[in-house]
Amino acid sequence: LYFISDSESAHGKHIAARGEVAGSVYSPFRVPGGIKGVQFRGRCVAMAEEEFGVVWPGYCRRFPYAVLFEEIARGQVFHRIEMDWVRWIDNSAGFGFKVETAWPLDLT
Repeated sequence: LYFISDSESAHGKHIAARGEVAGSVYSPFRVPGGIKGVQFRGRCVAMAEEEFGVVWPGYCRRFPYAVLFEEIARGQVFHRIEMDWVRWIDNSAGFGFKVETAWPLDLT
């Protein structure tokens, strides 16, 4: 998971002081049975300048308007969240349905 942030913002300062983060992403829902999403925990790290050229094209594919702001983005900090725990939630499979795992998955 990648995002751009100003290092002087409140969350930018918190990340710099202590890189542990948690978050959640859900699709919009109107009733509890419609809840689908993911919760995660991990460490947030600022990416090295050299990584910008690797990540930026993919970021622009996902957010096409971002191409207009490349100069501004280069002045911000790109962060990467290195997840160590993930919970998938899908109430359409049954109320309270969830799958939890350490991350990344070890498929060996």
